[in-house]
Amino acid sequence: MNPHILSKLKKDHNISYLEDVLLKKDFFSFYINLNDKEKSFYMISGSPSIVGLEDKPVYTVLEIVNQIEPDNTFSEIDGKNLYIQKLTYQIEHLSHELYTFIPFKNKTHDKPIWLYLKFDKDKNNNLVFGQVLRIYDETPSEIIYYQKTHQDPLTKLFTRETLKEHLSKNTHQNNAYGMYLDIDGFKQINDFYGHEKGDQFLITLANFFISRWEHNVIYYRLGGDEFFIYAYEHTKEQIIKRAKQLIYDIEHLNLIAQKHNISASIGIIELCADLSEYNKILDLGDKTMYHAKKQGPGRFAFYNQSNE
Repeated sequence: MNPHILSKLKKDHNISYLEDVLLKKDFFSFYINLNDKEKSFYMISGSPSIVGLEDKPVYTVLEIVNQIEPDNTFSEIDGKNLYIQKLTYQIEHLSHELYTFIPFKNKTHDKPIWLYLKFDKDKNNNLVFGQVLRIYDETPSEIIYYQKTHQDPLTKLFTRETLKEHLSKNTHQNNAYGMYLDIDGFKQINDFYGHEKGDQFLITLANFFISRWEHNVIYYRLGGDEFFIYAYEHTKEQIIKRAKQLIYDIEHLNLIAQKHNISASIGIIELCADLSEYNKILDLGDKTMYHAKKQGPGRFAFYNQSNE
């Protein structure tokens, strides 16, 4: 650090860089010992009472997790359990500095308090240091942008952009499949009841998907009445069973579905190292889905070169 600049800050602005900036008194910093079985949070400076925690020197993981607001933008996209698991994994397996937002429960308002934190490891990779850099009472613009990018505004499912990101990052696990799904007869709902009722049908379907969320099954809305399901840790027999169940569930989703014989056509692609590019997967999935649709409503088909 430049001692001249530090002295000038203190003299001209009455600011101690160490106390008022690096370890800002209003916020707090801590460390986690990764070798500890409990992985407790040890306070270094400041007080977490500003975000509703009891003022004490050590916190258990459970105390911190219980303070995280479960109904937040990230959990809506990742799922509540997956969000906590993903955050924990990121912190425990740091390879470089991590900057992230974490929503804490707000005792006075329905909206969470958003903490912007920096995490970093010591040179021996035994300790993780955390520092709260900012605290927001309103949802930060970065979170709003994240939500618009990754969450479909109508259905709250993942978007095309999220699917593209997932496919680019994932080296597919064994037995991974993509399911391109199109609603059979959806136009009848719009024509008979109007587009508002059609939108409500899509929301109902998406809520059904979300209620059946599993760790190895991810749902996306591609647009209109087209959806994509990424499923891994599935045998071919299990993916066939899932396709049949999806068709049955959509046909029996509600009274409108049953009255107008709504169903679904599904194109299934087995994902592998040679087939992991976003545009190619969607193109082949779309063609395979239409191959199934030509056989009549409520059918599914597996991709093979003859479908192209």
